[in-house]
This record gives sequence, structure tokens and C-alpha cells, in this order.
Amino acid sequence: MAQIPTALGIYEDADGNRLARYEAGKDKWMMVSASNFTDHIKQLSCSFASDEDVADHLPLKCVSDGRAA
Repeated sequence: MAQIPTALGIYEDADGNRLARYEAGKDKWMMVSASNFTDHIKQLSCSFASDEDVADHLPLKCVSDGRAA
């Protein structure tokens, strides 16, 4: 079973969503998701996430330093 990363950095899930882990607060993740409405229009959304929310997106790949999480 994959574990939630504890290292600070930028991670990517299988859907291409980016998740940034940082130090402060209860919700230690920022998730950035992109949706395409047309070939020319893309919407980005950002939200804070807890470890429990991030567990739904496992496995994650570390993209901030090229190492797998």
C-alpha cells in the first residue's frame, strides 16, 4: 500500500493534478486541478487538502526533484 509522502515538495497524481506539501497548519497540502472546457479554455482550481483528502489521490509521483514518492 502506498503511503502519503511526508517530504515537502510538489507531487503529481495519475490524473495530472499537482499537490504541494508544505509545513504549516492542519491542512498541509495545496491541490491544483485543471479542467479543459474546450481546446482553448482551461480552468484551474486550487484548494487546501488534508492527508485524508490526499489519500484518495495515491500513488503520487514527486515532480519537484525528480524522485518517486
